[in-house]
Amino acid sequence: RGILQDNPGTVHWNIGTLINNKALTQALHQGPYNKDALVPPSPWLDNKAPQPPRVTVDGESVEIRVSWTHPEEHDIFKWVIYYRYKEGDWDYKILSSASRFANLAQVNNIGKEIEVIGITAVDRTGNQSSFKYLELPTKELNEITF
Repeated sequence: RGILQDNPGTVHWNIGTLINNKALTQALHQGPYNKDALVPPSPWLDNKAPQPPRVTVDGESVEIRVSWTHPEEHDIFKWVIYYRYKEGDWDYKILSSASRFANLAQVNNIGKEIEVIGITAVDRTGNQSSFKYLELPTKELNEITF
C-alpha cells in the first residue's frame, strides 16, 4: 500500500468458491497470496495517519539490523519493513507492534546487495505513516539514524 497507491488490494465476496476448489486455493496461496497483507484502512473510524518511526540501520558482516522507536508506540498495530536489492523489486515484511527490530541479509540468494530500506507504522484502523526510506551506501555500513 505504501508504495503502490493505485493498488489498494482485493476483496473476495463469495469465499465458497475458494473453499470448495482445492486447486484454486493452492494456486492462490502459492501465487498472489503467498505473503501477508495489510487490512485496508477504515477512514470512517479514524483517518489520521501515525507519525513515521525513527529508524536506525546498522550493518554487520552478513546482516543489516534495522531497529526503530516511535513517540506514540501505544497507537501502533503493525510495522512494515520495505527493502530492495540491486536490480530487484521491492519486498516487505509485516511485523507485530511488539517488534522493534528486523535483520535483513546484506546480499540476497542471487548475490545482489541490498540498496534501499524503508519502514512505515500502521495503526489499528489501517492508517499507514508516510514512507520513510534510506538508500544504503555501497561501502561498509556504520550506524545511521533517519
